Amino acid sequence: METSIGYVPLKATITSGKGVIVQASSPKTGRATRAIIHWPDGCNALVDVAVGYEDSQFLPQYEDSYFSLNNATPEFPVDVPVKSGGKFWAKLQNRDSLNDHTITVIMTVEK
Repeated sequence: METSIGYVPLKATITSGKGVIVQASSPKTGRATRAIIHWPDGCNALVDVAVGYEDSQFLPQYEDSYFSLNNATPEFPVDVPVKSGGKFWAKLQNRDSLNDHTITVIMTVEK
């Protein structure tokens, strides 16, 4: 059986001092295998990101913890079973008191 790959983009511009939860549906049943998160230059580790599926956070591994970087696009291997239509989410918090920031998370789903 051939591997079929789908991508789930989660992207938002977060207003200074605010937070948002972005959601998107899985395009297929299978496994989430990779998460790519992009923090543009200027975030200065002031934009927190946590990623999950349905009711569980999987990045970072521990609930209520976050990654915060600057000018970085790390790729994280994950192994999360997903169903078609299931909801991925990214919890984004902008602690920068002066600037808005746009964060992108891309999930890879394989069947």
